[in-house]
Amino acid sequence: MAKQVIILGAGITGLSLGYFLQQKGIPFLLLEKEAQIGGHIRSYRVQDYLIDAGPNTLQGNQPIVKQLIQQLRLENELLFAPPQSAKRYIVKGGKLHPLPLKPQQLLRSRLLSFSAKLQLLREPWIKPTTSEAPESIAQFISRRLGAEWVDYVVNPFVAGVFAGDPQQLDTRFAFPILYQMEKSYGSLLKGLKQMAASRNKQHQSNASEGMFSFRSGMQVLPETLAQQIREQLRVQTKVIQIRPHASGWEVIYEELASGKQIAQYADILVSTLPAYALAEILGEEFPMVKKHLSEIIYPPVLTYFLAYPLDAIPRPLDGFGFLVPEKEKLSFLGAIWTSVLFPQRAPAHQAAFTLFLGGMRHRAILGQEKHWMTTAQSEFEAIMGIQTPPVFSFHQLWRKAIPQYDLDYSAHEGVFSQFEHTHPGIFLAGNYRGGISVGHCIRSAHQLAERIAQQI
Repeated sequence: MAKQVIILGAGITGLSLGYFLQQKGIPFLLLEKEAQIGGHIRSYRVQDYLIDAGPNTLQGNQPIVKQLIQQLRLENELLFAPPQSAKRYIVKGGKLHPLPLKPQQLLRSRLLSFSAKLQLLREPWIKPTTSEAPESIAQFISRRLGAEWVDYVVNPFVAGVFAGDPQQLDTRFAFPILYQMEKSYGSLLKGLKQMAASRNKQHQSNASEGMFSFRSGMQVLPETLAQQIREQLRVQTKVIQIRPHASGWEVIYEELASGKQIAQYADILVSTLPAYALAEILGEEFPMVKKHLSEIIYPPVLTYFLAYPLDAIPRPLDGFGFLVPEKEKLSFLGAIWTSVLFPQRAPAHQAAFTLFLGGMRHRAILGQEKHWMTTAQSEFEAIMGIQTPPVFSFHQLWRKAIPQYDLDYSAHEGVFSQFEHTHPGIFLAGNYRGGISVGHCIRSAHQLAERIAQQI
């Protein structure tokens, strides 16, 4: 008799997992509380604008991502960002400074002092740490490159990726590639050199690995996955409780349309719910797991889409956008120059931008969104030299956005792994494990499908 597999949550992890299981001929049931699938991946068409209110892009540098897109026949939907999008700016003293990506750019850059530039040359001779204690990314970079690199490179970068605080994120889990570089090569520069040599040796295509989205927005990906597994997908289905039962798990859920409650047995149960949501439905017999799930922090993030007449922008739009260091004391974390990346997102005679507010830096944004948006817009226009009001605006508030892999994360992960080991058949997945990006979630789902296949 086939084992019953139940997946909780139809975000990108749950949908991808369902698809990969279907490809292996493994039946499953996928339950989602909302009518809308895709989690924080949301695309809106409003008037002549296409807005991604969650993740804006994917990276093609993971083989499983490229494979999935090919299998879903979405190649014709792909939109690759142009070459100039590799250029990124950092705000310093209210001005935009290009982030140096090459040695000659670093020499000319006014973003970093001569002392900071010199520290980069010393980096290969700095001995790696022997301590196994959790180390924040701020401590890690300060140890290897100095405080200035933390303040004007790492701090804004962390805000742009995690909406996080570099003093709190654990390098090992939040930035495993940097952590492994030091372990394997003893140096970040040596590690980067080896990675570049490896890419050249494999003749990897920059185009196929570049940053991309889809013609109709990021939501095309979860919607296409949902179409593939629609027979196994149940939306507007709220899970009330999960608890051990016999050699598996009992899932009690409610069909919101009818109010009917159903108890269903699962030999294999996968939660791709946010950590806090899983904590709410997990039985009281697991107080330690519930505690650690509840302690994972999800700060709020507000995305603010603005469009202006193109002739109102006095400076060239020649990059991805810019990030804001905390030392600049501005009300937002950064801005993507959306219409540079993907011109089809706004009318041809307009320039569109997406600002990001909140995060760990400004958690007080909740309940004061209008004030923060007004202030951020004014600051953004001053930096860009814009003196004309926007012709269009749109915002989306995510009250709990991106999980933080903080200095307590090692303890959390230990409890989660032990829970799975002690209770074979249950798996905890989602972007609070294995990486926060869409690509990370797809990769984790693929790996999990392989593990489940071994138990069927």
